[in-house]
Amino acid sequence: MGKKHKEPSECTLAELCNLIVTYTCPYEDVAEYLEDRAFTLAVRGRINDAVRGLTHITDFFERMVGKNEEICRDLADIYELIG
Repeated sequence: MGKKHKEPSECTLAELCNLIVTYTCPYEDVAEYLEDRAFTLAVRGRINDAVRGLTHITDFFERMVGKNEEICRDLADIYELIG
């Protein structure tokens, strides 16, 4: 029996980032949760943790070969979150 993944609503920022970079879940399916987790970390004084997690995704998207327009928009959205 395969390992069951958590629902995105139950995931930490690091887990959400991992879902994206392992091609388990598309960015648009977890974007709202990513924003919520990053904001929560920031208000708790853990902005560096939030930026580190989001940077993990930007690095992944930047290295992606043959990015389409949707991926470029997703990447821009993540940079906005970081900024």
